[in-house]
Parts: sequence; structure tokens; C-alpha cells
Amino acid sequence: MKITRETDHAMKCILYLSRQSVRFIPVADIAEQNSIPRSFLAKILQKLTKIGIVESQQGNSGGFRLCRPPEDINLYEIFTAIQGPMVVNECVMDQKFCNRINFCSVHPIWVELKQEIEQKLKAVNFLSLSQNEQPCAPAL
Repeated sequence: MKITRETDHAMKCILYLSRQSVRFIPVADIAEQNSIPRSFLAKILQKLTKIGIVESQQGNSGGFRLCRPPEDINLYEIFTAIQGPMVVNECVMDQKFCNRINFCSVHPIWVELKQEIEQKLKAVNFLSLSQNEQPCAPAL
């Protein structure tokens, strides 16, 4: 399992929006505050809009904001929105990838690991993350 740069940026974006009021935040502001290339962020925000995590508004006071309270959005939702289903090992996703599935002693470990990771990601919401985040030290 690998967490992609796109997923990492999506997490930073949602965390940033979690700390804002309910006003719409321009893409340029989100990109600048999180050191995310604007065009890359726009693609991420499209995915998050499509699944109902964020909403957009056009115009002078436009931008993006969360559709739901941050306590109702967890890490697992963002991970799967960007990367799709979590894959620890292909045999966990689909048994056709392994002809040893019925007698493999490692398979149950992969299944358990996947379940534990999913549970951990589902247990962490963006309100708790935003409350625990420490301010960044100024760059030298």
C-alpha cells in the first residue's frame, strides 16, 4: 500500500478547509497555504467535489468549502476518493490473483492488516486532526 502525493495533498487540503469558517476559499489561497501546485489541486478538488466532500462556488466570492462538518469526514473517505479501494495485496481484493488462496498461510495476515488499516483511517476525522495540529515553525 502506498499513499500517493495526490492523496497527501488531498488530506492537506481537507485539513486546511477544516480550520476555515464556512466561507468559500479560493483555489489560489488553498494552493499557496499548502504548497500545492494550483493545477494539481484543481484536479484533486474535482474528485472531492464529485463525491460530495467539498462544494464549489463561482464568482468573486467563490472557491471551495467542506460540504459536511470536519468531524463527519475521515481519512479513509479521502484515501478511497483519491486512490480507490485500499490494496495491501491483490489476493485480498480478488482471489483470482492467487491460486494458493485456500492454503496460503500469509493470506489471513494480509486480510487482517487491510482491516486494521481501514479501521484506523476511519477512526480519524478532520476535526480531531485540526485540533491537534501544531503551528509550523517559520522558515529560516
